[in-house]
Amino acid sequence: MFYDDIKRGDMENNIVIRLIGDSITAGAGSLDDNRNGEVIINIDGICYKRQLGEKCWASLFKKYINERFKYSKVINNGCSGINSSQVKDNLNKLYDINDNIIILMIGANDRKVNNGMKILHSNLISIVENLLEKDKKIILMTPNPVTAQDDNYDNRLYKMNEVVNVIREVSKYKGIKCIDNYEYINMYLKNRGQTIEELMNLENGDGLHPTDTIHKLIFKNIIRNYF
Repeated sequence: MFYDDIKRGDMENNIVIRLIGDSITAGAGSLDDNRNGEVIINIDGICYKRQLGEKCWASLFKKYINERFKYSKVINNGCSGINSSQVKDNLNKLYDINDNIIILMIGANDRKVNNGMKILHSNLISIVENLLEKDKKIILMTPNPVTAQDDNYDNRLYKMNEVVNVIREVSKYKGIKCIDNYEYINMYLKNRGQTIEELMNLENGDGLHPTDTIHKLIFKNIIRNYF
């Protein structure tokens, strides 16, 4: 299923899909994580570089699109540690006027910000409206579930499910498509009688960033929804 009026013929003809997000989009947690590629942007003195590894969901998605649609491409502008205010303030540098589809997944780092959920809601509205004015097709995504330990670190002022609820609310309010990775992964776990801890503490897992298994689930959820 293609996104609204983006059909197979369109996908064969130079469709550009831009990924904007934080470390989950950047590819953190994957076994071959290597964020030392091309410079994406410099924000507040930090240089963000593109993922070179092939196992994260964004790289899997890029490979899928490249193989299936010869003339279309995916560009990953995931920046580790970035919050919604930084995305809003630097939005014009994070996408290109020639982009057709923007897939946006932010909010995990707003858990560490005072009034973070109110700020996230406001920033998402602003970002979505800005992109809609530029005739961009937008897909919001929710992040993966995290372990109880990660949700309860001292610097977490909010839980990940609160981030997810804000994204869902904005999606509904603005009539924007939403790929709900949080729900999809939780259903996957429920159907198998597993906990998020069992999957997130494997491999390079730290409780927040997706392991290869979780990265694959996010990739599959994108494909089954829209591509």
